[in-house]
Amino acid sequence: MLRNRTYLFGLGTGLIAAALVLQLVFEAEKVSFRDTDEPETPIGIEQVQEAAAKLGYEVYKRDEPVYTSDEVEQRVQDALKKESAEKKQSYAFSIGPGTDVSSIAHMLVEMGLVGDWRLFVDEIEKRSLADSVQARYYIFEEKPDMKSLIAELTSPR
Repeated sequence: MLRNRTYLFGLGTGLIAAALVLQLVFEAEKVSFRDTDEPETPIGIEQVQEAAAKLGYEVYKRDEPVYTSDEVEQRVQDALKKESAEKKQSYAFSIGPGTDVSSIAHMLVEMGLVGDWRLFVDEIEKRSLADSVQARYYIFEEKPDMKSLIAELTSPR
């Protein structure tokens, strides 16, 4: 029996080592493969947002547009440019020879250049410029104030 002693010792050690390896494999399978019969607990959007907020992040839906501050600033500038381009209105009209001041005043009120035709007529008469209005074609790129309108209408080219 002493001759087989080394053989039996090796056989016993091998069986023990094989049992340990097999036990490790079984434990690893338990960890890596979860049982699919257990229902998975869904995580709500509120829980995700709370967890992200704790870490200093924000969560957005995939189809929700998100802009950087530079993009927002650019969009605001574009909108302001578009709005100012739409607001720009030029005023063009002509005054024929011999047109009286009250007819001119009514025409300017209809165009929106003057708010009250009587104020315009009173201002022209106060300055004694009723006969100084030039008969020609006028173009204003912006709405002028009363003084500059009268100055333009009465100044010769």
